[in-house]
Amino acid sequence: MELKSVQTETQQVEQTPDTSRLFVIDEQNQGQKEAQQQKKLYRIFFLLGIGALLPFNCIIVPVDFWLMFYNPIFLSAAALSYNAGNWIVTLYMMIRGYKHNKNPLMLISLTTWLVSLIIIPVLHPIISNILVKTVITLVPITLCGMANGLYFPTVLDMGCKLGPLNAQAMMAGNGIAGLVTQFLLILIKGIVTGAKVSEDQYNKTLFYQTLAYFILGAGYIIVCFFVWAKLKPILNGHNQLSTQQQNNEEQIEEKSSFWQVFKMIIVPSLSIFFIFAITLAIFPTIIAPIPFNTNAKKNALGSDNGWWNIGVMTTFMIFDWVGRQMPVFKWASACLNLKACLCLAVSRLVFFAVFLLEALPKYVCDDHSCAKGPIIKSDIVTILTMIVFALSNGWLSSVTMMKYSSCVTKKVDGSLAANIQTFMLNSGLFAGGLLSLGIAVPFSK
Repeated sequence: MELKSVQTETQQVEQTPDTSRLFVIDEQNQGQKEAQQQKKLYRIFFLLGIGALLPFNCIIVPVDFWLMFYNPIFLSAAALSYNAGNWIVTLYMMIRGYKHNKNPLMLISLTTWLVSLIIIPVLHPIISNILVKTVITLVPITLCGMANGLYFPTVLDMGCKLGPLNAQAMMAGNGIAGLVTQFLLILIKGIVTGAKVSEDQYNKTLFYQTLAYFILGAGYIIVCFFVWAKLKPILNGHNQLSTQQQNNEEQIEEKSSFWQVFKMIIVPSLSIFFIFAITLAIFPTIIAPIPFNTNAKKNALGSDNGWWNIGVMTTFMIFDWVGRQMPVFKWASACLNLKACLCLAVSRLVFFAVFLLEALPKYVCDDHSCAKGPIIKSDIVTILTMIVFALSNGWLSSVTMMKYSSCVTKKVDGSLAANIQTFMLNSGLFAGGLLSLGIAVPFSK
């Protein structure tokens, strides 16, 4: 009887499902789904991050096209126009952006970029007068900046709500945007150069290669439409905090005033302002006229066919991206506190003097002697200076943006602090564009 009872109990145990094991399996499956979802979100925000800076980089990268067919101060005027539009709309978004639905904001931004990137190069053959062409081309460039003022805070807000890693993905995409545009230009120019075009046909081929470059840039904006379509259902299915819950959280702590929050983050705010103001004042206004000294005496027109400028610009894009990735390593962020970042940001003013010594005075080659030229006539020094300049831009800006929130004492003030920091970043870009316009005057003579 006892043996029969034991057998019966054994059969019952075998027939009873192991609920704890099923729970563990279910938990593992849920964890895998969440990991896959996070990877998908990371890719989405990485691609949208590339789209955020792609239009601006499309505008400033084809230097040889602008120098050949437009007013000498065009690059500075373009940077100023873009960032003025960006600054104005960012200010509006900081005050009233929360009232707008994200879908129309995204569609307006992407459509504006798509149309503008197609129109900008097409204006060249339509308008012959250089001054008129320069002024009219600045209109779609300004619209691109305004579109970015809508796009950037909208995508950043969505990324933060879905997880902090998405914000990092967007910043990583920002860093790669310059490399994408530079790669496209090198690819197209390489094909054209390989075709051995004659000097008489150079102007036409320069236009066609720039047109193809802008069309490819517009093609990526079309990709962003599809990426946004992939993100919308995820946003709709995301379980966000209810308005009542948010109100309850905000009632725990009283919000600080604007000036109180600004005082908290004044050090990182000034850092991010100086970093981008100095960078945009120098790049590309002072960088573009730096000559290729190795061949200067051989060919007054520049025997490198524009590859020197492309090489210098590519150097900046690569090492700016490297600088943005450096904070991934603990030592790269731990060795800099916010006060150190501010000191280093202000010290970058020295690059004005160094790059001006490499660019001025311009070569006087009317008699093909090219006897005069910059005080520093070393291509190696130019490249090394550019590497340090780019690394400091990417590294300091990334560390500052990572650490500024540590200055905020109340969680409820985090949103306002983020808006102020973004506004100071765009203010730096705007100030740098304004300063670059004044710096461009010596190069226009």
